[in-house]
Amino acid sequence: MDDFFKIESTESHYSDHTFTISINPQHSVFQGHFPGKPIVPGVMTLMMVRKCVESLVGKHLQISFVKEAKYISPIIPDGRKVVIRFTLDSDLDVLKGEVKSEDGEDFTKVRMTLIPEVA
Repeated sequence: MDDFFKIESTESHYSDHTFTISINPQHSVFQGHFPGKPIVPGVMTLMMVRKCVESLVGKHLQISFVKEAKYISPIIPDGRKVVIRFTLDSDLDVLKGEVKSEDGEDFTKVRMTLIPEVA
């Protein structure tokens, strides 16, 4: 899944973080989800958020608990950048965030707990 998306830019202010990413519209996941009308699977949206946090904290994480994953609008790999904004608590494990298009369309609201990945 390493080539599913690319982080284009990051910005952080205290506990608030913003990542702008681009999605690879040629990724194999879109062959089955859905042929001719591709959309990003909900689980991949959560994976993108987790991967952004991992790049921030410098360690592998896993999702421990998803308190909320509200899918408002599908993410279509149409060339628009995707903006992931989130806050982390002081222990870097409780995340509250949102996923939007670069022009402000709401895709997902999420609240989840992350823990270090167990080998």
